[in-house]
Amino acid sequence: MRSASPEALVPTARELLAAHTQARDVALLLADYGLTELRPVTTPPHTGRVISVHDGAPVARAFATEAPTLEAGVPGTVTLHLSVTVRGDRVGVLSVNLPKSSLGMAAVMELRAFAATIGRKLVIADRHTDLYLRARRRQRLTLAAEMQELEAQLPLGMFEDTDYREQPLSVAPSDRLVIVTEPRRAPQRREAADRARTRCVP
Repeated sequence: MRSASPEALVPTARELLAAHTQARDVALLLADYGLTELRPVTTPPHTGRVISVHDGAPVARAFATEAPTLEAGVPGTVTLHLSVTVRGDRVGVLSVNLPKSSLGMAAVMELRAFAATIGRKLVIADRHTDLYLRARRRQRLTLAAEMQELEAQLPLGMFEDTDYREQPLSVAPSDRLVIVTEPRRAPQRREAADRARTRCVP
């Protein structure tokens, strides 16, 4: 994945996993900014099926629980859904379809590590392409929002010696600021936070 271009994370993942795990297909679905839908990353103008995070599908459960989730495929195959995170925040799911014979505990652990790599690559890719930002949008953002997606920093209180940097932000009449805090350890509280955020962010 180190040599993959920012726009080619998914095709590169398909090639690598086909060679190392006999994967038949690989898909990357990213959550919209309201955390209500999982939207497939595709090459415009192509689109894919949008999945609600609340519909109980295996891919939605993988996103909600952050645990590897299996889904039966065509005879002899299975799809493994793996949560993708960036700096501890859920951003989507990596779905890998492969033969049942290729799936063991070691393979699951390797694929979880691969999904973590995808998360790290997304951070870098966002500096060079808007492909993944566009995949996460349910509607067009305003110009102000486009020009000010702030640089992410570590959460307050995580490490006592963290150096936080001030970042300027310009606002105008009718602009909306949404400040969200959520606990990371309790699933029930996280679900409540997700519902509250959905009400705030369209």
